Amino acid sequence: MGARDEKLPEPKPLVGRLMRAQATFFETFPIMAAALSAGGHLRVGMEDNVVFARGQVVQHNDELVVRAAELATLMQRPPLGTEAARELLGVKDCRTR
Repeated sequence: MGARDEKLPEPKPLVGRLMRAQATFFETFPIMAAALSAGGHLRVGMEDNVVFARGQVVQHNDELVVRAAELATLMQRPPLGTEAARELLGVKDCRTR
């Protein structure tokens, strides 16, 4: 039996599964869009990318955060607030003990 004759397993939905998509420099925007399309979430920051656009270096993290939030909203995946993100990730607020 050849490889083409074998039955492939059914694909599992991406929603609720852990995934990671990482990009740097000019690939960042399309990869963010692909991750959102597949049901993923975004994490951005200057530790990952220092280029905002061709010839434009990031000055502050908020530039990347605003762009990610705008893209998520445009793709009908609006960003979560702090409390909702903590709940999703199962992270406790260290300020309240």
